[in-house]
Amino acid sequence: MENWKIINERPFVWGTFVWNMFDFGAAHRTEGDRPGINDKGLVTFDRKVKKDAFYFYKANWNKKEPMLYLAEKRCMQRFLPEQTFMAFTTAPEAELFVNGVSCGKQKADTYATVVWKGVKLQKGENVVRVVTPGKKALSDEVTVRYQGNELTTAWK
Repeated sequence: MENWKIINERPFVWGTFVWNMFDFGAAHRTEGDRPGINDKGLVTFDRKVKKDAFYFYKANWNKKEPMLYLAEKRCMQRFLPEQTFMAFTTAPEAELFVNGVSCGKQKADTYATVVWKGVKLQKGENVVRVVTPGKKALSDEVTVRYQGNELTTAWK
């Protein structure tokens, strides 16, 4: 996001590119989840998963196409009872629901990002859904699991 902010604040910059569209092979790399892969792409090495950054750029570079994307959907296991949820959207605002209960509406910032902090999860599965207002409402959702804090309780 910081790269986009720098580009966006400089109207005299007439061209740029994102490093890199896809993860790619790099034999010397040993960090990340797989050795030999540079995982800084917007899409995974196998071209199957568009990462959160892909949707951030989509919301910022293509304001004409309505879109909404709930970030961090690949993080399905949650370990804290309160979470921060973020969405990228071309809409002016969005509303977050957890298990059908509204967590409030938030306005999108300059960078097409909407954030809800301190969202409480219940133990077990939680359906997290974000929607935009209007006749052509958009929605996106994920089911996350919160185990509770059994590990920290055991140490008390």
